[in-house]
Amino acid sequence: MTTPDALAAQLRESLRLGVYALRLLDREGELPTTQVGTLMALKQGPLPVTTIATLSGISTASASQQVTRLENAGYVERRPDPLDARGVLVAVTDSGLDALHLTVTARNKRLSPAMARLSQQEREDVARALPVLERFFRSLLDE
Repeated sequence: MTTPDALAAQLRESLRLGVYALRLLDREGELPTTQVGTLMALKQGPLPVTTIATLSGISTASASQQVTRLENAGYVERRPDPLDARGVLVAVTDSGLDALHLTVTARNKRLSPAMARLSQQEREDVARALPVLERFFRSLLDE
């Protein structure tokens, strides 16, 4: 089952199941997954709200609301865009980086027991597949 159509269907189903399982691991008091995604993007540098919306697959209005929530929590700040006098960039703060680190670390620790239940060969298979999947998803973003 290595035809592009068959692999696409299997990948979509695996991702659907994976997203569901990861959401079950989320805990009250941690950053919501959407905010984690925004802060991860902002780790690379300040971005306009429109870019945050595009990267998150949400409307600009929704991205703006999300940025406002993050700003109210002290996790991001808005700055003037040095290249556009009317533009505004959103930048992650040190508090935002700390909150992101705590959330990601806690979530990774909750995944570790499941990884430990895999055989050594299965873990090696996962390790080999991850860079391929990352390149695949990055190529979709570049289209």
